[in-house]
Amino acid sequence: AATERGETVKSYKRRFFTLGNDNRSCLFYAANQNAKPKGFINLAEVTDVRLDGVIEASDKRDAQHHFLVVTPRRTYALFASTQRDADYWVEG
Repeated sequence: AATERGETVKSYKRRFFTLGNDNRSCLFYAANQNAKPKGFINLAEVTDVRLDGVIEASDKRDAQHHFLVVTPRRTYALFASTQRDADYWVEG
């Protein structure tokens, strides 16, 4: 699980991520048991994944383990529960 900052409303929401059956998309869900994804990231379009220490956060705890997933359409601002999880997202 990771937390995503919304594209329109700049607040963070907990999301659960899975690799799509095609191994080309990362699906995200509002809850662990949801059958319908809230959205997806097309992995073929990802141009960069990087740790990002600079973040606009009302709570400095939100700035920990922060990383970005960049596509031409959108930059996904995410943060993981642990630094190890964030490193795994970035380094694979």
